Amino acid sequence: MKSIKVKSLPFKDVIREISESLGTDFTEQCEEYIVNIPHSFGEGTIRGINFKNGFGIIIYDCTFIENTEIRFTKNDIHPVKYVYTAEGQLTHRFLNEENIHTLEKYECAIVASQDHNGHILKFKSNLHTHILSLEIDRKQFFAEMKCELSQLNNKLKNLFLDTNASTGFYHEGYYTVAFQQLISSLKDHENEMMVRKLFLEGKALEIFIKQIGLFEDDLKIGSERKLLRQGDLRRIRETASYIKENLNDVLRIEDLSRDSGLNPNKLQAGFRFLFDATVNEFITHQRMQKASVLLKSTDLNAGQIAESIGINSKSYFSKTFKKYFGVLPSEYEKRS
Repeated sequence: MKSIKVKSLPFKDVIREISESLGTDFTEQCEEYIVNIPHSFGEGTIRGINFKNGFGIIIYDCTFIENTEIRFTKNDIHPVKYVYTAEGQLTHRFLNEENIHTLEKYECAIVASQDHNGHILKFKSNLHTHILSLEIDRKQFFAEMKCELSQLNNKLKNLFLDTNASTGFYHEGYYTVAFQQLISSLKDHENEMMVRKLFLEGKALEIFIKQIGLFEDDLKIGSERKLLRQGDLRRIRETASYIKENLNDVLRIEDLSRDSGLNPNKLQAGFRFLFDATVNEFITHQRMQKASVLLKSTDLNAGQIAESIGINSKSYFSKTFKKYFGVLPSEYEKRS
């Protein structure tokens, strides 16, 4: 296993030490520091940038040939880390603990080490890994924000007020679909250096604010959670597949919600996000698409087709079909 030791902050020195371990140089563009992974170790980049407000972002977008760990061992209080796995897999361990945390694609974590203990991040060999780590210097960022912090959930408030790192903190979950768009946008303006720095600083603040809402939503009981997470999308796709395969059934939102384990509002939000349609609009669209196929490929009449796709009213079927295709089923059949 390749081990990279980082004993410094800020990110200029972090990137410098990573580049030295990899036997290569790093570049700087308006205070964003970049190391290109040498071909002998893999491919991709690691980027770091600090902002004056105590925030910083480090982006790992790389593939290592062998298992590789980065050991952050600076003898000082380490920043709070918001870690997001956009691609691949990452494992995290506190230096003073044996417990290993594994973050898969779409998972995220809030991480803070105790005292001067650091972190070990491990990257799996031959796996493209895209990780965003938002780093927050509590002393610098929250020095003048005690009033604002008083409005936070007690767990987060205590974390951010613990500027001496007297206790450790770890919380993980799935990030929301909004974070996927945020993370993807961080590649924007790469050739517009002044614009990019201001852009990244704004995105760092946006991520910080959204993470507060995500953490508070995580603390709610499953059915009470309102935010749509990446992990929910799998169940929404499964529900969509079930609908396609069971169009002749009575498909009610309350039943689909119960079977998917998602509350109706979240189920509707997921369908709007993935299919730009409500659940009922999706069901109707699928029924009309299947009806058009049956009209072309079978000898079934309109009434039989309506029944086969779960519609009991022939007149309603004809009216809806015409709305979708501009002609009645009988005319569509002749046109085919």
